[in-house]
Amino acid sequence: MLPFFITLGSVGLSFVGFGVFRNLIVAENAKRARMMVEWTEEEVEAEQNEGVGPLVNDRGGVRGCIRRGVAFVVAAVMKEGVDFVDDGARRGDEKMSFMYSL
Repeated sequence: MLPFFITLGSVGLSFVGFGVFRNLIVAENAKRARMMVEWTEEEVEAEQNEGVGPLVNDRGGVRGCIRRGVAFVVAAVMKEGVDFVDDGARRGDEKMSFMYSL
């Protein structure tokens, strides 16, 4: 009987975690949508196509150092130039026009 309750508790906890994660995604999408309301169509298109736009890239601090370090290691492993690491363009979920989904 104990394994059943352990499994039931795990499933319940994962259900709660999924609900919290979904709420975080909805909140982030709403924040991005509010931010993009002030952008012109040209700015949205520039960000979607080239990864540049009116948002200032903040790549400083610990997060920026970790991102540059990981990108440097990936570049070294792939034996490619390191110049692609930080060209100022936003990619993937760094773009404000990117919307998360489940």
